[in-house]
Amino acid sequence: MKRTLPSLLIASVTLLPALATAASSIQMQVTGTIFPATCSMSMLGGTTIDYGEMPASSLNKDKATVINGDTNEAQLHINCSAPTLFALKVTDERAGTEITVQNESPTSGFGLGKAADANIGRYVLSISGATADGKKVLANESDSKGQNIQGVALYKPNSYYVFTGPEVTPNLAPYQDLTATMKIRTWIAPISELPLTKTVKLDGLATFELVYL
Repeated sequence: MKRTLPSLLIASVTLLPALATAASSIQMQVTGTIFPATCSMSMLGGTTIDYGEMPASSLNKDKATVINGDTNEAQLHINCSAPTLFALKVTDERAGTEITVQNESPTSGFGLGKAADANIGRYVLSISGATADGKKVLANESDSKGQNIQGVALYKPNSYYVFTGPEVTPNLAPYQDLTATMKIRTWIAPISELPLTKTVKLDGLATFELVYL
C-alpha cells in the first residue's frame, strides 16, 4: 500500500483539472510493483567507523593526512528470502564537503562534513572478498536498472552497484545471501585549513539502499 499511495495521490491531483473542464472521459492510473522476495541488509559489528580522538599535532600542517591506511573495515551482509536481482545504491549525505587529495580520483570521495566553512576531509570505499551463495563475486558499477555494467575500483557517491561473477563479461544474476568486506580509507584536511580554536568532529554519513531490479 505504501508503494501505491504516491501514484494514487498524483492521479487525484491530475484529475482535478480534467473535472474542471468537464471532459467526456478521463483516465486514472494505479501503479505498483510486486517483488518475488524481500531482502534485508546489515553491517556486522555496527554501522559506525569511529577514529576516536586525534590530537592536531598528529596531523599534517600543509597536506592531507591519511588515517590508519586501509585498516578500517565493515562487513556488509545482504540476505534475501529467495534468489533476487538487486543493486546497491550508495548516497553521500555530506556531498560537497569532501576535500581534494593529490593523486586520488576526484569522483570517488565522500565528505566528512564541515567545521565552520572548512571541509574536514574525505573518505573512499572499496569492496573486497565478496561472496554470494558460496561463490566469489565482484562489485561493479551499473545504471539504476542494473545495466551498462562496468568494473570499478572505488565506490562513487550517488551511484549504483551490482554484484556479478568474475567472468570477463560481467553477468547479472540473482543472489540470496551475500557478504563482503568494505574497506574505508580516510583523509583529514591540512590542519592549517581547519578552525582548531575548538574541537572538530568528523561527520561522514553515507546511505546504502537496496534497489530491486
